[in-house]
Amino acid sequence: MMVEDEAGKRVLTVPVETRKTIVNPNGVPREVTQNAPPVAAEFLPGTQDLVVFSNAGLTVHASGGASPRKMSVAQIFPEITRNILAQSMAVSRDGKAAGVAFEVPGPEEDLVTMISLADLKVLWVSRISVTPRWIAVNLDGSEALVAMRERGVVRCAADAPQAITISRSIDDLTSVAYAPDYKSAFITSARANAPVRQLALPDGTEIWTAPPAPMGCYHLTLLGPDRFAAKTFDNRILIWKKRVSPSAR
Repeated sequence: MMVEDEAGKRVLTVPVETRKTIVNPNGVPREVTQNAPPVAAEFLPGTQDLVVFSNAGLTVHASGGASPRKMSVAQIFPEITRNILAQSMAVSRDGKAAGVAFEVPGPEEDLVTMISLADLKVLWVSRISVTPRWIAVNLDGSEALVAMRERGVVRCAADAPQAITISRSIDDLTSVAYAPDYKSAFITSARANAPVRQLALPDGTEIWTAPPAPMGCYHLTLLGPDRFAAKTFDNRILIWKKRVSPSAR
């Protein structure tokens, strides 16, 4: 992965991450090294420093040439000895924390944790019952919303070691984003003709819906207090303004 500035000058090169894992072919376990491509990457606000999340863990790459700072999955969850799968990451608006979501294969619950980017320490952990698909983090990393594949949206935070359900009524969710004032959130679904919905927080009451996207949406991005965009599964970008029909670009 490479990062370039507006003039096309390369300011950062991100090498391929690797992780050591146990494979068990023919009943004989052995350790191997596997590539761990990025699952998510975000710039720290106002900088060219890049936070990268993968099955290897979390890495902060500084554009000024400093050595990357890393926190492996084993450092995040030292009690878990088998492979767990990176699902989603988001950085808080103040740039001081990153929320990450993992799938834990097997009967155990999946995990969401907030990590301090200053010292790469775990701030809090929440457990959720269904595989996480997308995470959104609030202003300071004190809480996160997670869209799950099948059971709606949950709130994760230091005071919620077991995630708290916000909305159960919508399935096949693909992304979630806080509104700029953090008093509501927008969600998208992969279902055909599903609208983008706005939910009040913390009770999850549906307070607004956008006109439906025929092929379903994912990767919701807020463009302002009353405008947002989403990628559709038929490779379009739809831009909505509240109470105005979407325009395809």
